[in-house]
Amino acid sequence: MQSDNEARQTGSLERLVGQRLVLRYGAGNPGNRTMHIRAVVDGEWLAMRHWSHRKGWVYTIEHSAFVELALEHGNGTLRPNAIVQPGLCPTEKPNE
Repeated sequence: MQSDNEARQTGSLERLVGQRLVLRYGAGNPGNRTMHIRAVVDGEWLAMRHWSHRKGWVYTIEHSAFVELALEHGNGTLRPNAIVQPGLCPTEKPNE
């Protein structure tokens, strides 16, 4: 059973699902990436994915503090998620 505090935290994290966390550490930094927030896990973890040109979609689980710190320190920006068909690179266009 969740406590009231846990339920409030989970609710505030749910608002992040479907958004992108754009991380920028400087021009040309290999750590720059766009993380798609996919789900909340166990009330405090976020399932995320980013695109790798070598590996395709890479899925990770990050603690909610990861997002808070990125936003707090100015390295992260939240943006609404672009609609991307499953399996496509964000820059790839579907065959018509």
